[in-house]
Amino acid sequence: MSVPGHEISLSYQYTTCEGKQSKDPKESVRTADLNSFSAGLNMLKFIIGIGIISLPEATKHVGSVPSVVGLGIVAFVTVWGIFFAIQCHDKLAVIDLQDAADTRTRALSEGDSLRGNWRDRADSSLTFFDRIVFKVLGPHAQVLFAASIALGQFTTCVIYVDVILQNLQSYFPLHSHDPSILIGIIVVLAVFLLIPTFQGIAVLSALGLSTYVFLFVGLLIELINKMQSGTLPQSAVLIKPLDSSAGLWFGNSCFAFSTFPIAMMIYDKMNDRAAFYNVIKSVFSIVWFVYSAFALLGYYCYGDATNTLIYFNFPSDSIFRSGSAAVLACTLCFSYLIQAMPVFDYTAQAWGHSGLAEQFGVKGGLPLPVLRWTVLALTIVVAHLVPSVKVMMNTLGAVSGVLSGFIFPAVTYLVLSDRDEWLSRCQCCLVVAIGVLGGIYSVIGVL
Repeated sequence: MSVPGHEISLSYQYTTCEGKQSKDPKESVRTADLNSFSAGLNMLKFIIGIGIISLPEATKHVGSVPSVVGLGIVAFVTVWGIFFAIQCHDKLAVIDLQDAADTRTRALSEGDSLRGNWRDRADSSLTFFDRIVFKVLGPHAQVLFAASIALGQFTTCVIYVDVILQNLQSYFPLHSHDPSILIGIIVVLAVFLLIPTFQGIAVLSALGLSTYVFLFVGLLIELINKMQSGTLPQSAVLIKPLDSSAGLWFGNSCFAFSTFPIAMMIYDKMNDRAAFYNVIKSVFSIVWFVYSAFALLGYYCYGDATNTLIYFNFPSDSIFRSGSAAVLACTLCFSYLIQAMPVFDYTAQAWGHSGLAEQFGVKGGLPLPVLRWTVLALTIVVAHLVPSVKVMMNTLGAVSGVLSGFIFPAVTYLVLSDRDEWLSRCQCCLVVAIGVLGGIYSVIGVL
């Protein structure tokens, strides 16, 4: 969905651009080779992404205390969404076992049949949960859920292009509007997209994490210098009035924590799935601490002058500014392909189901270059029309994150839950309410 600024990898076997499965999805589910430590490490590596860079700027809209508390709430609700999805998985597994022994029709409270094994359903996204959505909510809901994940990854790709472009333009301020910079980015990305797959992409993720550590050190040095010189900004306060701009904080925070697809993939690959709950709790506790520390550090350094891309607050000749911009631009160029894989997946399947191939006399799926370059062209167009990282995070990023990580898991579990599970049902309603209200305020905040 981030997914988040989140590099999706884990050696997952995606649908090829020709619309053929490179590996049986059920076989992929049975591959469980991650222990708890490796699963937690992968989660940390993939959650902490490009969204962290904008958290200090998001904090300036609400103040330090609401930001830290709010980040905890968003983390908590995100974890609930993940747990709802796993509990749906477990409930349907029990129903499948019962149906195997008893052929009587088992129905939802609305009377919809739950017979048949949901694992036999065709999937259309990179998680097993969309087959559960098909089983419980129907095919239209499955398409919408898969589209929300693809939209989240597409939004991340657009943000990647925006960040790469801004970073490179910062080295040539007198030629910032020169189209040759954008053309160069297009050429580089187009060449990378010809590579069928990237092995060892986790190395690039580690490189991205090292950039954020580098930035943290720079902010820490900046804060110490400002404290010693007495030049801390007066605009950095504990609490600000919660007006419409508070939605900008929610959109950024939701984007930063959007890790639903990653969590589902890791659950699939854990050899001890009972430990998944503790892994998620531990990982999100660590991420909340890291995000809060980074947000506060940047905010107290620059106050209301905090830039969306925090490293642009450093002096133009600072090594922390130039180094971060260069390394991050290179890392994002390489990892663009992995981020776009779910979009390629969804686009290939949409093409196959649209019937356009028959109308145009095209046999089989779209050729790899045509499909990938079409998606690239669309991301470039959107990045050109919406060059603001903040706007992308708080519109498409927030909407896709809320849909895939909050609303669909909660609603699906609400339908599957028994009437006496009143506490879980209340939690589902709370998750949906937070997601809907937060998403609305996030979009309103940029208007």
